[in-house]
Amino acid sequence: MPARRLLIAVCALALTACTPLIDDPSSPSTAAPAASETSGNESTTADAQAPTFELGEFDPEGDFELFDPCTEIPAEVLTEAGFGKQIGEMDYELPMSVMCSFTSTDAAQLRGLFTLTGDRNPQSKLIERGYMIDGSPASSVPGAYLHHLGDDFPGSCSAAMHTTRGRLIVKYGEISTERSSEEICSIALHQLEALKENLGD
Repeated sequence: MPARRLLIAVCALALTACTPLIDDPSSPSTAAPAASETSGNESTTADAQAPTFELGEFDPEGDFELFDPCTEIPAEVLTEAGFGKQIGEMDYELPMSVMCSFTSTDAAQLRGLFTLTGDRNPQSKLIERGYMIDGSPASSVPGAYLHHLGDDFPGSCSAAMHTTRGRLIVKYGEISTERSSEEICSIALHQLEALKENLGD
């Protein structure tokens, strides 16, 4: 395996490893069928149907189907928003969370990884644990906010928005980065905005 591909794989494992903030011991992690280093985003969607969700609040314990950005967002939308090759497998810890990781389409400038996550974590839980970075950054996405997940900061940052089917999060991270935490967060927020714009209303 070429050294660069090996490095990307190692980075993916390091940047996506996290534990849901809401404990649910009855929900073991279930990996989706392998989609390692696809030639694009072909494996992430079954069709080009627009995802069914809308911005809004949600009940973390509510009876709703968690939004799955890894399968519900059309491949062409991901590509247009700047998500490149999918790295590794999708990680399911249903009904609490689902995540998948991608390179950037501009890998020359952005050598880190993007992680798309859908989860049920309320913003109040992040505030309680001291994970919030900016609760109201200047953004085209209504209600967007920035946070970290503890020991992954300052090398990565998550930009989140709430939907009626849980949170949608774009996390960007670089290992041994020379970028400031502000720049890392700016990249994550820009990617969330690009995704929202390409998804439409």
